Amino acid sequence: MFLFELDSISKTTAKMKYFANLLFVVIFLSDAFAQEGDAAFRKKIDWLEKKLSFTYYNVDQAMWWINTFTYNEESGICKYRSISSKNPAKLVGKKYTERTFHFGDLNPYLITVAPVNENQGMIVKGKLIRLETIKHEALIGKTINGVAGTSQSYIHFSIPKYLEDSVASLTDSIALVLKTLAMSATDLTRSDNEAKNRQAIFEAMTGEFSVGEIKRFAESRREGLIFFEEYKNRVKVAEGYFGFDPVRMQYYQVVIGESGQMTYDFYTLDNTVSGLVLISMANPSNKIRLENRSLFVYEINGQAKEYRPSRSF
Repeated sequence: MFLFELDSISKTTAKMKYFANLLFVVIFLSDAFAQEGDAAFRKKIDWLEKKLSFTYYNVDQAMWWINTFTYNEESGICKYRSISSKNPAKLVGKKYTERTFHFGDLNPYLITVAPVNENQGMIVKGKLIRLETIKHEALIGKTINGVAGTSQSYIHFSIPKYLEDSVASLTDSIALVLKTLAMSATDLTRSDNEAKNRQAIFEAMTGEFSVGEIKRFAESRREGLIFFEEYKNRVKVAEGYFGFDPVRMQYYQVVIGESGQMTYDFYTLDNTVSGLVLISMANPSNKIRLENRSLFVYEINGQAKEYRPSRSF
């Protein structure tokens, strides 16, 4: 009996060592992947800080513009500062304009690049990058000479022609990096807190969206209930509700088609994936995937429909 107990203890100890080593490997790999991701993020930030920090001269207004872009790792705040002056060497007569934002407040699907053919103050000949916020909310802070101004729902970066001429497709490259960082910052992942999951789901599905020729307008009627309408060529083709039943702890959707026919389905949160995915209780192959704070996808009968913010590309 004593030898049997010793053998049992030995096997148990060996198993504990095995799982301890396995746990160490998992933690080590997780840290390694995290460090690799942090390094890639920092590399993009360093690149932006260099490319968005430059000086140019607006010849039409005889004005110098000195721009700097910085990122604060602790707060996650981006700051774009523009100093305008007739004579940069003088300490007086300068105008300081600062805009602050978080990457998580930007809509990665509403980034545009447009040519600029004439000088317009801080916007000069070259190209202009315009980024809009999620839900068009005024989330871009603005100060002028240290005095708070009206917050904005967009931010733009003017890239002078001389920079475009020196580096091919510079503006497009800057826009792509900004979009990549905004995409990463707005990704939705499932939380252990169900209330947070519900809040993220309803926020993502509220607003104005496009899918092909269909325009969708969804507004919150009360907590846990969205009313939506869908139009094609300005003709309403569907309307309905998306909500959450706190008694059954289920999501549901009711759709009334153009002919008046009503369909409904119940959904539950998929706890087997890291993202926010709702699966149909009647047909698990039908899903609603919340890709990020600006985009969700319906997967119905093997077909996927991406709902993107209106005016996106």
